[in-house]
Amino acid sequence: MIFAIGTANSMKIDAATKVISRFVKKPTIVSYNAHSKVQETPIGKHTFNGACNRALETMSNVHADFYIGIESGIIERYGTIYEEAWCCIIDGNGHRYYAYSSGLKVPELVTSAMSLKKMTHNKVMEILQKRFNLPRNDTWGNYTGNALGRSTSIEEAVRNAMIQIFPKGRSLYKLNSAQDL
Repeated sequence: MIFAIGTANSMKIDAATKVISRFVKKPTIVSYNAHSKVQETPIGKHTFNGACNRALETMSNVHADFYIGIESGIIERYGTIYEEAWCCIIDGNGHRYYAYSSGLKVPELVTSAMSLKKMTHNKVMEILQKRFNLPRNDTWGNYTGNALGRSTSIEEAVRNAMIQIFPKGRSLYKLNSAQDL
């Protein structure tokens, strides 16, 4: 089975490959540098849209059985800002599977700088990374002192989509409609 992942980001490719390998023996993984067509740190529904855009662009440019788009972004829920990842998987028949990760609260330092200084999340993180010599691509790792990495959210999102395609045991995902009741 061929899985085409719409990114050149090695963290996303590695995380998705790790999860796919739990569901499929000896998968073939290819990557395509698909564009999200959303801002660098998407907000709200733009994160979902970015994942879908990456899967669709990959499907238009690569031959595979499954096309995967992954996007990380921020969202406000109940007055608090969280970072989460979204995954969109499209199969060869065009059926789409969507899922997202748990959300990790963005630290007060970051959200207050965004608000007070009218900066984007990306700009605040860029300043903090330079000032404190933090890794560039691991926001979750930077938030938590490496207790959790951003790969955790990517793995969760991909897993939550894959479980719909490859359900285990007595999963309700195996049922097709209310007619199966």
